Amino acid sequence: MSKLRTIVLVPFLLCPLVAAAQGPKEVVAHHLTAFQKHDLNALMADYARDAVLVFPTGTHVGSEDIRKSFESLFAVPATGRDTSSGRVRPQSSTNIPVATEEELNDGVVLLKSGGGRIEVFVVRNEKIAFQALQSSGLPPPLKAAGSKSR
Repeated sequence: MSKLRTIVLVPFLLCPLVAAAQGPKEVVAHHLTAFQKHDLNALMADYARDAVLVFPTGTHVGSEDIRKSFESLFAVPATGRDTSSGRVRPQSSTNIPVATEEELNDGVVLLKSGGGRIEVFVVRNEKIAFQALQSSGLPPPLKAAGSKSR
């Protein structure tokens, strides 16, 4: 009988451990941590190849376009504004405390923060398929040199 137990247990011991599936909230938590650390590779690991990201400044489709967006965002100086392009860097998640986090039906996570910031994530198969950020607290972009106010 002990031989039988050994034969039965060995395959289980030799099998690689399978990671537990991540729920939508865990995927979003990982994403926010990666964003806070400016860890582009970890950040991009959270997105599906055909993901859609909607920022107040534009829409990005596909992981290559999303990567370029974050590369550009992270290149903005810590002062928050790139004077050469007028781009504005949003505050990191450490500066904007999440007031509420809700997991809605079917993999949708809603984050609400101070200053009118709302972020929606749709997670499918442990990847972000859609993300939208709405924020009324961003300063207006810089005007190009020589432009006139209306």
